[in-house]
Amino acid sequence: MEGRILNRSVKLLLLSLGVLATIATLAIGVSQPAEAGRIVTVKKKANVRKGAGVNHPIHFTAFQYYPLEVLEEKGKWLKVRDYEGDVGWVARIVVSATPGIVVKTKKANVRTGPSTKVPIAFIAERGVAMKVLAKKEKWLQVEHADGEKGWIFNTLVWGN
Repeated sequence: MEGRILNRSVKLLLLSLGVLATIATLAIGVSQPAEAGRIVTVKKKANVRKGAGVNHPIHFTAFQYYPLEVLEEKGKWLKVRDYEGDVGWVARIVVSATPGIVVKTKKANVRTGPSTKVPIAFIAERGVAMKVLAKKEKWLQVEHADGEKGWIFNTLVWGN
């Protein structure tokens, strides 16, 4: 019994030290690895930069609902990778946890329902980003920034 209490005390102490280390790391702006595979999406528009800070050149610009995989966190900045493998830094304030996808094929049919037997609502080209509204088996209900909605098969897209 005494051994179990000691083990719990040691575990709590180690957990507390880990939390304190994380807080200290964030406070001084040191980089730390991100939660593996976490996807964020652009709120409206984001400049993805070559380094963590506005003094670094813009690598590319991403628009609303564009998903980015978080690789590392450094203060107010996130090191991210897009569906093509491009890596850069984006300010935390311009992204959110809203589920989003980007079309990774040359073109993708966005349909009126979750089936290939229903009409095509619109066609989305490679690089088009959309918000995910719902999931049904291997289909995603999506909404484009212009308000168009439909269903897309999940193998045609990258994101969450």
